[in-house]
Amino acid sequence: MADQDRFLDEDEAVVQGDEAEVGKRVGFLPAIVLKVLKWVAIGIAVIILIVVVVVLTDQALNAGRTAFVANVTASESVQPPPETLQYFKNLGQIRGQTSDSPPANFIAEVDLGYEMGNNALTTEINNRAPRIHNIILVTLSQKTASELHLKNAEKLQQELLREINRWMRVGKIQAVLFKELQAFSG
Repeated sequence: MADQDRFLDEDEAVVQGDEAEVGKRVGFLPAIVLKVLKWVAIGIAVIILIVVVVVLTDQALNAGRTAFVANVTASESVQPPPETLQYFKNLGQIRGQTSDSPPANFIAEVDLGYEMGNNALTTEINNRAPRIHNIILVTLSQKTASELHLKNAEKLQQELLREINRWMRVGKIQAVLFKELQAFSG
């Protein structure tokens, strides 16, 4: 009988599968170490698979795109004036026609910024208001309708500032601001 019992024990071990029992040695390592190493290897394989999929997806989505890095620095004309300005707001609405063929109409309303508390300059601007109005009218009339848009406001402001300051004697205008600027056909 002993031989039969030993023979039956060997068959049961084969039927239970290739799994080694915990605590038994398989080769030179215990069975538990092999199970842990198997799950660690599976985890690493899953992580590598995820990283590869993410990298390939990112490359596919960004194919043909170029990186755009903007170094935004404000020019001197965009930076606010160093001191608080006083504004002359009595030039009224300026209406005229552009240099287009056929001409378009435009409407502009401008405020002039100058040094606060400079009474002599305030007096000069008041006295020269009709001349300043005319300078703005003539300057804007030399433009096309496409140039008289707020996207070109900074360039127009700088040009008007130069033209107006050519006529000033007591002081200089420091800012030209558009309250309104429209060009339209009709």
